[in-house]
Amino acid sequence: MSVNPRGVQTSIHLDILEGAKRWLSDAWVASLKDMKTLHEAEDDIAWELGTDITPKYTRENMFLLLGLSDIRVEELVVEESRYGSTPFHMLQKWNPSMKTGQRLIWVQV
Repeated sequence: MSVNPRGVQTSIHLDILEGAKRWLSDAWVASLKDMKTLHEAEDDIAWELGTDITPKYTRENMFLLLGLSDIRVEELVVEESRYGSTPFHMLQKWNPSMKTGQRLIWVQV
């Protein structure tokens, strides 16, 4: 929503069909331990998880990881608890109640 100098507000409302939300069923939210740059963080995630996992930057050091299986998450948790060698501070299954106060949005026109 934006307000111009005349005080007029503009808003956009998107209705997303329930079937279109299915891609979030294998989504995890990850907080990185150390994030120097966005590009380096994406490279670290690809190195650790493989190129079949799609990271989506949300804010600060947080990423939405699409396509990450529960089995792979269990392996990462064990690896982190034993060796502390994963790039993640936290991994949590995404759920619809999770909301961020801010997010990076790209719009292609």
